[in-house]
Amino acid sequence: MSNQSFTLLNTDLNRLELRIIENGVFHGDKSWMFNDVVSSFSRLYFIRSGNAYIERDGHRCPLLPGRMYLIPAGSRYNYVCTSQIEKFYIHFELELLPGVDLFNGLRDYLDAPCPDGCPDSLISLAQNGSLSSLLRLKSKFLDIISGFLEQAVKEKEYGIDYAGFYKQHETLAYITAHLNAGLRVSQISQALGIPRHILSRSFRQDTGIGLKDYMEQLLLQEVKKRLLTTKQPLCSIAEELDFCDAYYLSRFFRKFEQVSPREYRQRRTGQE
Repeated sequence: MSNQSFTLLNTDLNRLELRIIENGVFHGDKSWMFNDVVSSFSRLYFIRSGNAYIERDGHRCPLLPGRMYLIPAGSRYNYVCTSQIEKFYIHFELELLPGVDLFNGLRDYLDAPCPDGCPDSLISLAQNGSLSSLLRLKSKFLDIISGFLEQAVKEKEYGIDYAGFYKQHETLAYITAHLNAGLRVSQISQALGIPRHILSRSFRQDTGIGLKDYMEQLLLQEVKKRLLTTKQPLCSIAEELDFCDAYYLSRFFRKFEQVSPREYRQRRTGQE
């Protein structure tokens, strides 16, 4: 009698977390036009009809009916519709570790033919709403996303060394669970029982980014997500994320984006 176990099923597979941020069937016209869009989540588009494209640095990628496109988190593109567009879209995050998105290091879009029956089969499963349908839908999403990840590795030699992030998994988990504008390195140090200077030094050595910079990066992503996916007033976002008030939230946001949160939200409204 023998038994072969696979450690990765208990570790990495359990850590993988797919979160759907937004989804829907979108019909747009020439007003679907947005410049310099950078999102904290990845976008998965299934194009049904229309004439539209994404563009960066003079390179234009047409969004063709019958094809699907993955626009990774952190990438910057202009979005333009020249007549009309219909698409099924999924905005998602896929994390291996808290705050570490699998696609956040990829800067270029990926595209492929839509699988047979797609996106109608996906929409049908979503409309059904039963648990079995949702499980099948999730497995189909993961299958499509994994195909794009394989494509990124093969065609773009994409790869991220997660070893350092694994070493810092307790720190990452604490930051994610307590993320707000009032979070300090000293608080994390005290909670984890690690001297502050050692914690900061080891985090930079393992991940290549300063701990304070990483915390600000995650906080900025959270603010952006709320601006794009909710109608929360700025004062409410500021209160929930422990900013003193909306003014301090705006000042923090401008430091990185050079525009106010209100302007950022207005530019992106209806962008799906």
